[in-house]
Amino acid sequence: MAKQGEKQSKMPEILNGIGIFIIALVTPVGILYTTNGNILITAIAMILLLGAIIFLSKYLIHNKKREKSGLGRVKDTRTNNHTPEWILLFLYALVALIILPFMFHWVDVEFVRKKQLKSMGYQKLESLKNLETTYNDSVTTKINLLEKEVENLQDRYIADRTAANATAIIEKLHVKDGVIEFSKRPKGDDKMKEQISTELGKRVDDLKSDYDLSKSGINIDEYYSKTYAIFSKWKFLQVSYTYTKDIDAKFDQVLTTMQEKMPNFDYQKPEFQDMKLDDPLNSITSASGIKILLMIIAFILIHAMVLAEYLNANRKTSDLVVDDHTKDDDNNVDDIRSKFDNLKK
Repeated sequence: MAKQGEKQSKMPEILNGIGIFIIALVTPVGILYTTNGNILITAIAMILLLGAIIFLSKYLIHNKKREKSGLGRVKDTRTNNHTPEWILLFLYALVALIILPFMFHWVDVEFVRKKQLKSMGYQKLESLKNLETTYNDSVTTKINLLEKEVENLQDRYIADRTAANATAIIEKLHVKDGVIEFSKRPKGDDKMKEQISTELGKRVDDLKSDYDLSKSGINIDEYYSKTYAIFSKWKFLQVSYTYTKDIDAKFDQVLTTMQEKMPNFDYQKPEFQDMKLDDPLNSITSASGIKILLMIIAFILIHAMVLAEYLNANRKTSDLVVDDHTKDDDNNVDDIRSKFDNLKK
């Protein structure tokens, strides 16, 4: 029986620990989503919020054990410093309400929207691959156009062997005079064509080098592979920042580099749905009534566990003395009468 009573007495303490553990486990992830993975801000916020919850829950127990319930005046003989219980409860409720959106945000992201978020993350990454494909197609188009123009200029020169037509080929291939031996007669055309083909190959290599993104430190395949794993493996420390900021920043960087290399490259950046990963209140306002109700029930249960010790604590009155004004007043009257009688004598 004694052991059973001891277990029962420890149960509120165990429930308190479980409640605090749940808050410590769930809340920081919700804050991480909100701060786009900022670990420093999350750590500071958790120290303050969790510290406040623990302090207030423990202080409520301490306060309850030294207070006497009832409407009569109570005098605490141990200390005159006393925080009214309702103020402590109000402060606890305030901290709990601050924590609530982050807890709800975690539940919403992890169990309701994770599949959709993964899909949207993949789509954003695919847009980056599509950008690369469009750019490479533009490079190929420019090379094909150059080859076709050189072929046409070569045919024009063969049809009309003038200096102007020869100069047009030289300028198009960006070579110096004398590099290509322009034949004056058809018997020299094979050598001329071979030289033009060689210089055209060099010019194509130069173009490919000019348009090469890797020379600007851009490796889309590597970025795609690394970022894809963030969503597929759901690395929650990085998900919010990656979706909300990093992919967009990478897209802008790549597009800017492409347009610097190819000024006439025109590409319209696609728009994607704002998943509001950094807005915990959106998880509440966009939730259905049943989800909100379930979350409120869970919220009450968690904080009931945190406050289990406080709710189970007994109020102590042994160290409290009722300040009986009636008795004090009677003693004062007796003292005055005694002094008055002495004066008469």
